[in-house]
Amino acid sequence: MGQNADGRLELFALGGDGAAYHCWQTVPNADWSPWASLGGQGLQELVPGQDADGRLELFALGGDGAAYDVWQVAPNGTWSGWASLGGQGLRQLAVGRTAGGALALEVVGGNGSVYEKQQVVPNSTWGAWADLGGSMLQLSLGAGGDGTLQAFAVGSDGTLYTTAPA
Repeated sequence: MGQNADGRLELFALGGDGAAYHCWQTVPNADWSPWASLGGQGLQELVPGQDADGRLELFALGGDGAAYDVWQVAPNGTWSGWASLGGQGLRQLAVGRTAGGALALEVVGGNGSVYEKQQVVPNSTWGAWADLGGSMLQLSLGAGGDGTLQAFAVGSDGTLYTTAPA
């Protein structure tokens, strides 16, 4: 679930056909629209994020093991087409926003290592993947009260790991 810049909630779900679907409140705290397709093929996981300018962005794990995203072209607006963010053998996605306002996508690779890709600057294009290492099973991102992004992961040894706030 995400929240539009104008306060309306937006819900995302995977369809049985492997595409992404969404519905949204027609006005804040009111009725919901019918479900509408955002397209995509063979999608396996959806994770919403929000750009610094208020646009929603939806990330997906594709059936080919790569990461994909689709985004609102303007706050509260229509949606772009899907774009590949690359990667191979990815198993899980997590998204958060850095203290500087850029979105950060972290993934667990097929080898258990954590990889990260960040927007170059808020609301812009994406940088290269960085290997953060580790041998992880699950991953989550959260923001502290001061806006710093922190990762939490369960390692293959069953231990909970965390990063220093960034």
